[in-house]
Amino acid sequence: MQRDGQQLIMESQDVLKVTHVWYASYGSNMNPQRFYCYIQGGRPEGSTKTERGCRDKELPTSIKTLTLPYEAYFSHYSDRWGGAPVFIDPDIGEKQSHFVCYLITMEQYLDVMAQENGLLEVESEISRLVNDQTATLNGLYGKMMNVGTVEGFPVFTFTNPKRPVGETEFPPSIPYLQTIMKGLKGQCGLNAKEIAEYLIHLDGVSPAYSYDELIQIVNKLSQ
Repeated sequence: MQRDGQQLIMESQDVLKVTHVWYASYGSNMNPQRFYCYIQGGRPEGSTKTERGCRDKELPTSIKTLTLPYEAYFSHYSDRWGGAPVFIDPDIGEKQSHFVCYLITMEQYLDVMAQENGLLEVESEISRLVNDQTATLNGLYGKMMNVGTVEGFPVFTFTNPKRPVGETEFPPSIPYLQTIMKGLKGQCGLNAKEIAEYLIHLDGVSPAYSYDELIQIVNKLSQ
């Protein structure tokens, strides 16, 4: 099966053999400067947490963008950012979301996933996560997803195992939105209006932010 030049889905046994994967980010990690803190360590701008980094601190060998049929939404609460982080619905739907994909090693991907979930490691769980589509880890981003292949490498991401019902209690913080906006602008090539239009339709953004307020936040990025 093909969609936009990518083959869905790589077989589980093949995934376990690969050394490199595309990590498909849809939130703050769309901004490379934020993501590189997960690779090399450091505290991202706007975050309160210093990341320990990966064992292998080499930067991604390639970056590309994709749109995939998974709806993004804001929910729960992140201590790092002081508000709701973003997730994707694990089920394929009609709505498309923007992704920035980094070609990294499988070891790095697992280290990033561990840091996102506040764990020391997830490497011991890789076989279970790949082979059992219902397998999850403890943590907000405990569900690993294999969403396709690009240029022969599997495309992996992670999200919350179950989308909550009802409105989120906390809106996303401005620093968190700014970090996402930098990725949408710098990597996906969206302008201020396109960024505001994209974000305003994601659950958890409105009514905390209006379209005009999102435009203002984007415009402040270049100041």
